Order: sequence, then structure tokens, then C-alpha cells
Amino acid sequence: MRDYGVDRLTIGVQSLNDNILKVMNRPHNAQTAVEAIENSRRFGYQLNVELIYGYIGETVENWIDVMEKAVTLPVDEIQLYRLKVLPYGDRQGSIFRFWKKDPSSIPSFEDTMMMKQIATDILNEHGFYENLRRVYTKKREHYSHYAYNQCCMLYDQIGFGITAFSSLRDRFALNTQYFDEYYACIAGGKLPVNRGIIRNRETQARWAIILSLKNSELKKAHFEKVTGLSFDNIFREKVKRLKKFGLIEEDADIVRLTELGAFVADEVAEQFNSNEFMPFSGDAYAYGSLHPYADNTSEDALGSDTLHGEPKRCVEPEHLITKDLPVADELPDSRIPGGHYE
Repeated sequence: MRDYGVDRLTIGVQSLNDNILKVMNRPHNAQTAVEAIENSRRFGYQLNVELIYGYIGETVENWIDVMEKAVTLPVDEIQLYRLKVLPYGDRQGSIFRFWKKDPSSIPSFEDTMMMKQIATDILNEHGFYENLRRVYTKKREHYSHYAYNQCCMLYDQIGFGITAFSSLRDRFALNTQYFDEYYACIAGGKLPVNRGIIRNRETQARWAIILSLKNSELKKAHFEKVTGLSFDNIFREKVKRLKKFGLIEEDADIVRLTELGAFVADEVAEQFNSNEFMPFSGDAYAYGSLHPYADNTSEDALGSDTLHGEPKRCVEPEHLITKDLPVADELPDSRIPGGHYE
């Protein structure tokens, strides 16, 4: 890969605790991961490693041990991912089954948030600072360009390889997880996609808000270019409440999370989910001003582009118009919300 110009690798270590790695069903132990990192460094790669916190069997104590090992590794970037028990997508995984069987096997929300703060403190002590949400580097120029381009600038992205995802204009798609199917589709002149979603105008607006806010900031001019909507005309009541509680701040050009809002970025971003993609039903949330279902209709999402709840007829921005693409299967109306990545 170095001979072909590849100069950066992301290694999904996920943990440096052998017991946790076994629970994760990872095919390697901590020492193997460390050796892979050291070997990659010898080949001259810029390195990023990813870690998951809040996993089954993790405690504050063993998480501290993981982080203290991680900051000694010869890497340029460390990304932290908080475990999601309930997936944002359309299929439940093994984590959910663990949780249903024994909720106590997964760290509490309080302990998980403590792990996040402890990790941030340890990273800062060793010269790593957050330059994109959950992305910590020693040098600004080593930030994840992929994360910035796709999650902050909302650029189109095509994913190659099994399980990779693509986001192209108004479409989000996942590649098959099977090698045989992947290469058979390519050989047959089809994209190796087995599920996805075509975002309508409302979903496109929500996607653009969630990705931008959760990962960096929302630039109003760019948001309007991507969606054809003015942010100043949408979600006004919801934005007003989030500002009142000190979770977001807004000026004429930018909307961003405050320090408090950034700490609970997932929960703030969730405010802009469409109701059908909320992880819980409305009655599962405590009643109050920040109930995510409040002021969350299509009319709220499209603002002055709606009249009595019905979208006005309008011309879609040219860059959102797509042509039919040959894919492995038709993109179903699946429950994969655009723009929800931990």
C-alpha cells in the first residue's frame, strides 16, 4: 500500500484489555494490536486507532488502564466511540441481546460518561486534544480528513469493501458483508449494495443538521447550499430551548454545541431525529422542555417551505437530483436514518 501512495491507516483496536477483546469476539489480543501498530509505524504510516468505551464488562478502573496504555502508543490520533446498545439502523445486534438478558452487564450511563471524561483528561495530559468530536490528535494537521469531509462538510463518499457505506447526494447505502456476494455483484456490473435509504427533503435536512452539529459545527451558508433550506427558518422552537439550556450557541453564520452540549453530543443531535428514527418511543422519555418529540414535525423540519404541514412545491437543488444506479437490490424503505454515527 505504501508503494501505491497510501500514507495513513486506521486500526480498529477497540480495547487493550484481553478480557474485553474476548467479549467483543475480536480475533486478536492486546499484544497483537500493539505489534500491528508498531509494525505500521515502521513502514512510515500516519496512524489512528479507535477505542470503544462503555462496553460489556468494562469498568472505570479497567478503562483507565486501557487509556494509560493507549497514550503511550506511537500513534498520531486516537478516536473514542461510545457503545450504542440500541442501534440506529434497522437490525438489532448481539449487544442488544446482552442488555436484554442482563442490563447490569453494561456500564451505567453515569459510569460511561465518567469514562469519557477520564479519557479526555488522560489524553490532554499526554498532548492529545480534541479537534473534531471524539477525535484527539497531537498535531492539528493529523485530524481525520475523512471524518471532516463526510461528517462536517457533507461531501459525497463512496465506500469500497464489505460493510462499507456510501453517502451520495440523497442516498445512503451499505455494502454487503459477504465476500462472495460483494465480488459477484462487481463482476455482474452492479454495486455491491444490499440495503440503504433514499432520503427525502426532510430527511436530508435532518441528516445535514445531525452530522454537522455532532461532529463539528453547522455552517449556515453551506447547509443552505446542501439542502436548499435556510437554517434560520427551521426548528426555531427546538433551537430556542437548546440555547436556553446551554447546549448550543448560534450566531448569524454558525451553529455549534457548547462545551456542555459537546459532552452529550449524541443526545443533543438526537433532538433532530425524525420521530420514526428515535431510539425510544415518546413515553420512554421524561416529560419536559427537552423531550425530543417536541416541535419535531415535518413542518418544524422544513420551516417556511411548508404550508399547513404540507411541503410546498419547489425545485430540488440541482446537486440533489440523482439518476438511477445499478445496485445489487433496490434500496428498500429500511430503517437506516441518514447521519447517525457514533
